[in-house]
Amino acid sequence: MPSRAAAQCVCAEVPACEAYQSADAIFIGRAANGDPDQVTTEVKVERTLKGSAQDFVDYPTEHLGDSECAPVFHAGKEYLVYAHRHDNVLTTSICERNPLLEEAQLDLNLIAARSADRVDAIVYGSVTTESTAGEFRISLDGVGQRRVQMLRPYGMFQFAGLPPGRYRLRIDGKAFSEQMSFELEARACVSVGDVRIPPPR
Repeated sequence: MPSRAAAQCVCAEVPACEAYQSADAIFIGRAANGDPDQVTTEVKVERTLKGSAQDFVDYPTEHLGDSECAPVFHAGKEYLVYAHRHDNVLTTSICERNPLLEEAQLDLNLIAARSADRVDAIVYGSVTTESTAGEFRISLDGVGQRRVQMLRPYGMFQFAGLPPGRYRLRIDGKAFSEQMSFELEARACVSVGDVRIPPPR
């Protein structure tokens, strides 16, 4: 799975369902007003979607272990924030899944489904290859569902809103094909792992 580095803080990409399950609080918040080019660790809570949060949250770096892992919020922007409690203080970091609200529709759909106690499931995974050419076709079939995504190398895929049942996942690329079958239980959040594709010969 691809990773990104924030100075000394190395982060792995976290899917929405994992972030939802592990977070103690999730909220929509607006970063403190100021110059849009500036960054801040203070967020005004506008709406809480999971758990509880006070009106303002300021993330003190002493709870993060490394100030380089401090969250980066651009002043005036709205975010969907995933937070954890540490010594009864809400914390987050640059490694958490904290998307801009305008880019968080997948997360909001998942949160709405969990809040409504729906039984649909999610499956996700990633593709790693030494080749940088072309796209991969990810198809999922089962329980009357037919889903398809096109993926660039080193990308993550996710299928949500799936009824419980048996599915087949197929990954097709240039001179490569792999498939797997699995059972999804109600409300499951299942990783099929990182599919590593050998380089072309």
